[in-house]
Amino acid sequence: MVRFRSAVCLVLTASVAAGLCTGCSRSKFTCSGDNLMGFEGYYYRDGELYVVLDEDNLDYVIDWYIRGPEEWDGRSKIFVYLGSGDDDDVYVVDPDDIDVNSSHGQMLVSFEMDRADVGKITGFYFEVGISGYTLDLEEGTLDIKRQGGDCFEYFSQKYDPLKNEWSEAEYDLVVYGPTEVVE
Repeated sequence: MVRFRSAVCLVLTASVAAGLCTGCSRSKFTCSGDNLMGFEGYYYRDGELYVVLDEDNLDYVIDWYIRGPEEWDGRSKIFVYLGSGDDDDVYVVDPDDIDVNSSHGQMLVSFEMDRADVGKITGFYFEVGISGYTLDLEEGTLDIKRQGGDCFEYFSQKYDPLKNEWSEAEYDLVVYGPTEVVE
């Protein structure tokens, strides 16, 4: 099930709101939650990076694998892309260091990170259950790949900063079926 819904940017406490706006502006996004992942932005506070997801716009796979089992499990991973071009570096988040909380209609996924790396963030990759979510903040793209049964599902969206909105999702289904053995 795919849900398209515009989200309203909620007012948080002054320190959180200031941090969130800093994360959004650095990544060229404002509080537009109409993407399939539910991504709203990120902010840094007290040695932790907080990725903000709109609970009303969460993809059901993220919602289940993050919240369903009541805790983050080892099958789910987060990678933070730092730098651009040939200087790309990846910060691999230790699953044991990930904390998930709900606050004011938002899901906050947090983990320790060096302050110096926050300004280098160019994207995120969430590997959650059967899905992979690649969010490229420089290009303003979101790509989702799901594998299940004998097929792959692909979703992609593009962010338009002038309109402050995400495009309708493009969808592609690839059926690969069982492999036949020829003797």
